[in-house]
Amino acid sequence: MDRDFKIMSDNRRYFIGWVDWLDDDKMSASELKLLLRLSNLSATDGFCYPSNEYLSEKMGCTTVSISRYIKRLIDLNYISAKYEKDGALVKRRIIYIKHSTVNTDVKPRLTKMLNTINTDVKENNTSINITSINKKLNKKGERFEQFWNTYGKKVDKKKAREQWVKLSEDDINQLFYKLEGWLKSHPELKYRPHPMRWLRDRRWEDEIEQSKTSNGIKYL
Repeated sequence: MDRDFKIMSDNRRYFIGWVDWLDDDKMSASELKLLLRLSNLSATDGFCYPSNEYLSEKMGCTTVSISRYIKRLIDLNYISAKYEKDGALVKRRIIYIKHSTVNTDVKPRLTKMLNTINTDVKENNTSINITSINKKLNKKGERFEQFWNTYGKKVDKKKAREQWVKLSEDDINQLFYKLEGWLKSHPELKYRPHPMRWLRDRRWEDEIEQSKTSNGIKYL
């Protein structure tokens, strides 16, 4: 039993009159832990916007599991989520905790307990600490250099990098998965779009047609 869940178990009495989270058999232990963490992150402003990567790092699970837990908590009506978008791109997800009526005697003790569970409550506004930010930026920068050198058409690197930082980790993984095939279908540099436009228009999502030849596969 990890520290967070032990604190929740030891302080079960603080939930009387709150929402009876600990008595809800529909929730798994992992969903309960996530709900407590989200409640703590929302303690100051009433909402928070942590990324799945941040939550998975804190809870020691995959981002896929976090997505599943969040969907489950929404279905159970314990949280709601709002998405801020820039066109089709999701900029951030804002999570709100749906508290029921709180017993005035219980609320101060519960708030104190939640602050104990998550000592990094000051991270509410960014939902990620500076160390994690630096690590992710360094990794993202290294992968940009890999893309830049592989793509080959080295034009306007600054604007290309500006488009790169807008991509999610899943976008980048998918981009590298498709990049080799796309480049084979566009072997001449002069016909390739500038890397900035290629990234902006998400050209890695283009369908690449293939046809069999006597030498194997020819990219059209």
